[in-house]
Amino acid sequence: MLYRVALSVYYFLIIIAAFLKNKKAQKWIEGRKNWKQKLSNHFKPTSCCCWVHCASLGEFEQARPIIESLKSKFPSVQILLTFFSPSGYEVRKDYPFADYIAYLPLDSPTNANYFIQTIQPAVALFIKYEYWYYYLKTLRQKKIPCFLVAAIAHKKSLILHPLLRSFYQAIFRCYTCIFAQDEQTTQNLHSTLQVDKGKIIISGDPRFDRVAAVASQRLELPELERLLKDRWVLVAGSTWNKDVFILSKALKLLTRDQFLPALSFILVPHEVNSSNIDYIKYCFRFFPVLRYSEIGGKTEEHSKLPILILIVDKIGFLSKLYRWGNLCYVGGGFGVGVHNVLEAAVYGKRVLWGPNFQKSREAKDLISLGAAACVFKPMQVVEEIKMACNNPGLLEKSQKIAKDYCLQNQGATLIVLGEVEKVLVN
Repeated sequence: MLYRVALSVYYFLIIIAAFLKNKKAQKWIEGRKNWKQKLSNHFKPTSCCCWVHCASLGEFEQARPIIESLKSKFPSVQILLTFFSPSGYEVRKDYPFADYIAYLPLDSPTNANYFIQTIQPAVALFIKYEYWYYYLKTLRQKKIPCFLVAAIAHKKSLILHPLLRSFYQAIFRCYTCIFAQDEQTTQNLHSTLQVDKGKIIISGDPRFDRVAAVASQRLELPELERLLKDRWVLVAGSTWNKDVFILSKALKLLTRDQFLPALSFILVPHEVNSSNIDYIKYCFRFFPVLRYSEIGGKTEEHSKLPILILIVDKIGFLSKLYRWGNLCYVGGGFGVGVHNVLEAAVYGKRVLWGPNFQKSREAKDLISLGAAACVFKPMQVVEEIKMACNNPGLLEKSQKIAKDYCLQNQGATLIVLGEVEKVLVN
């Protein structure tokens, strides 16, 4: 009952936000209009349909290597990909490896029954934090295998809260198999929610496989390479306003010391829009600023400048840009939580981020191994840059640790696929 009430309140708040012109809320509602008709008209199930559900873009990156490996091995298998959030759907609505991409309708007995009856999946994969009770209950009633992929349950996880224990026990009984990221998750699920250890497999995180695949791809950007030739580069990805502010203050401190003759910051905002780009321009207003889209006609002119700020106003290749950094910075740590640090670490880069990183297992691992650092203020960024320049041996050691960590944690995709294949071939 409380779950139904919570969902109703959530939906009501979304409606209010949409009425107040919140674009994300408007897309959330618009994307779910006439969903039954769209689903029945555009998705024709076969005997082998695999349903993959992700909350948003981050979870999609965990599902991606599984989807693409599955399509490669079983081309006839239909992939239905659903998202809960517009930030995932709007970016990946044209993803070529899925046969149909849609928003997941709000969880309810009626919606769950119609949705699952229409798509008739052979197997369902829910990624990381997706605990939709009525969908899971319906899958269990229809005896459709359902896997939870990349599960993580640290000590302070909401699912382990005493007041919510009975609800999440019912949730986890619905999963056929749970792929946990680590041993701690296995222990927490078993001891607190009484999940049978027999249906938990420690697989790791498929994102390691994804970032390794991206890093192995050849990327030629001759104009960018000419612009950055002989420059010392810091690549800052997924930056929010606080990250930009800290980095701009750090650069001012560096210039006072007249440190580094040819220095460049590459900044990629978490959302590439005019307001974020304008904020970066404002914070770095005392330095030459160039947009990525302007490189072609200004490469020669800007390559000779002692300091250069490059704003990437193009979507979709941040994970490939980290390879050009002497040092990397990942945003989000001063707000919602640090973004994907593996995208930089896989290139063997020392990585910096803000203080909110406790929910990221890999961020904690990299810090404990000495391959990354948490920064609270501009001076710490300055110290990291000076260390990277003045102690090449220490930097190389840190870089090797980062790369080895990413290599050693690959393999989750194969483990998950092994179990999915058992369902599809039977």
